Amino acid sequence: MIPPRGYWAKVQYGYHVEIPPLPKLRKHGPVSHIIHEQKVPKQKQMAADWPEANDLILKEIETGKRIIVSEKLLKDPHSKNRPLSIKVSRLQSARALRIMDALIKGLEERGFMVFPPENRRKASYVEIIGEKVHFALNERLRRIEKVLTDSDKIRLRRGLDIYRYDYVPSGKLFLEIKEWCGRRKRRIWSDTSKQLVENILNDFVIGLIKIADARKAERIERDKRRRQMEDERQLREEQNRLFMAEKERLQQLETQSERWIKAEQIRSYVQEIKRQASERHISEKLADKLEKWASWANDHANRIDPTTNGLPFEFDETD
Repeated sequence: MIPPRGYWAKVQYGYHVEIPPLPKLRKHGPVSHIIHEQKVPKQKQMAADWPEANDLILKEIETGKRIIVSEKLLKDPHSKNRPLSIKVSRLQSARALRIMDALIKGLEERGFMVFPPENRRKASYVEIIGEKVHFALNERLRRIEKVLTDSDKIRLRRGLDIYRYDYVPSGKLFLEIKEWCGRRKRRIWSDTSKQLVENILNDFVIGLIKIADARKAERIERDKRRRQMEDERQLREEQNRLFMAEKERLQQLETQSERWIKAEQIRSYVQEIKRQASERHISEKLADKLEKWASWANDHANRIDPTTNGLPFEFDETD
């Protein structure tokens, strides 16, 4: 019999839960069932795309080196002279600085460099396996009913909209990874009734590694698609170039054949005129005029004849 939903979570946090009785055995049914445990390699459990990310996650889990947040006020906070992405109320500022100080020190102890925001619109980021992962520490806001002012009441009487709620700090902090991934990856670790952010910094580090791993896989896939698209574009351009070159060759062939036919027609026409002139026994003066005309016509035929300048393509006797 499978325990109901939430049973093991209650057991984990020390709640008393009633153990449901086992159902009665069926008639002629099996008395016992044996379940053999199958160990899954940790590399598969991590489900990371890159071995280096898997190694970092395994190291984080196996070493058990917890990131401890100091309960004392920081005399020399790690964020000194380095702007960080922290957005909390004044009451939570000391706690937020201690959390961020411990987190940054823990990241740098693991060989990850943390950098301040590149501009006002971005958050602090850490470099993991060559990827930038931005993160921030914020405080959740709580919505409360707004106390209407006189101007608000006037706007309501006039049928105008007003802001009906105010938002005040809730005292609950949360760490957020700013990077968006197409896959289902956890991006927020927050205070709950069961735990505080201070106690899950190691889980947040693993989350940073997983996000970096996913972003690297996405970047590699984007680069692969970009190269594939570029190769396809070049192939299309080459095919288009070959098509246009072939089209131009065909046009030249048709033009050359038409010019050759016209040249042959002119030569045939000149020969026919000379034959008819010889049959008529024309005068010497007219015959001289005919020769000049025939020479002029043949010169024009030779000019338009593509074969008078050699073959229409390069020809090598050794081919």
